[in-house]
Amino acid sequence: MGKTLKDIIRTAGLCSISATVGASLVYLTKKETPVNPSSNYKIQRTEMQSLNLLLNRDDKVYFVTNKNEEEGIKDIKKIINNSNYEEAWLYLPEKQIWYETGFYSDSISVCTNYSIVNKILEKNKDIKELVFYHNHPWSPKYSLNQIKYPSTTDVVETLGRTLDYSNYNIKGKVCSKGGVCEYSLTEKARKEFEIKNEIKIKDYYHIKKDAITFNKEYLKINFKPFEDKKCH
Repeated sequence: MGKTLKDIIRTAGLCSISATVGASLVYLTKKETPVNPSSNYKIQRTEMQSLNLLLNRDDKVYFVTNKNEEEGIKDIKKIINNSNYEEAWLYLPEKQIWYETGFYSDSISVCTNYSIVNKILEKNKDIKELVFYHNHPWSPKYSLNQIKYPSTTDVVETLGRTLDYSNYNIKGKVCSKGGVCEYSLTEKARKEFEIKNEIKIKDYYHIKKDAITFNKEYLKINFKPFEDKKCH
């Protein structure tokens, strides 16, 4: 993809915003480059090992954890139960490694450091699948329905990732108190953006307090509730 599209991904799509925040973002085109205060994603960070996934608000370091997906989700559940902040990770299922990629974390958003993502890909040239994880903390401002699904901005970011990292199978997953929601774009959505130079989010994805609607031709969404009730 060209530089302009990458700029869009790392500005408008840089922060994964919880619930309905960011819903006013209707569409993006390849010609647009929205201004975002999080544009300094190139901040240098030192890699460190950790036995568990952590909520890390120190933007000078990022943590790497060797765990399978199920064990990593258990760590994220603990973060949800003990913190009101968002965090983001890149999980490599083929190697069972978690990389913390979030920065500028707060209660409604977390930004992805794509310099770290690119560094990870340089080290792991033999992989084919990327799973971008982040958590949605519970808030009395939103219903459980709003929290458990990706926001409009999350979907926009997944669009950008799908195009920018076109050689990989891209998935987004959001963990909330209710469970894990997996979401990804269909081939039709990817082709429409490439051909028309824009994709109107409002045409195929909308989230309200008590309902979510989406066009299955453009977006795949699967919510899996936690089997245990400890996170409720």
